Amino acid sequence: MSNDTDEREYFFGKREDMTYITKSFLDRSNRAMRYVSKVIDGDAGVRSATVENEIVLRTTPKGRNEIKAITYEDSRDVQTLTIQK
Repeated sequence: MSNDTDEREYFFGKREDMTYITKSFLDRSNRAMRYVSKVIDGDAGVRSATVENEIVLRTTPKGRNEIKAITYEDSRDVQTLTIQK
C-alpha cells in the first residue's frame, strides 16, 4: 500500500466530533510544539459557470475540510495554520 493511500485513509477515517492533538515535539529552538487538527464535513454547494454566454448554476458535491495548526505548547501561539479541502 502506498503512502498516499495511507494518508487518504487516515484523513477520511478521522471523526468530525474529535479534535486530534499530537504528542509534544521540539522545534529547532527547543520549544515544545504540537500539531492540532479538526475535520469538518461540508454541505453540497452551488457554483456558477459561464457556458456559451449563459450563466449556469452547478451543484458541487459535499466535501471534507480539515483545519490544521502547529502551536507552541507554552504560549499557545499558532505558528502555522492550514485550511485544506
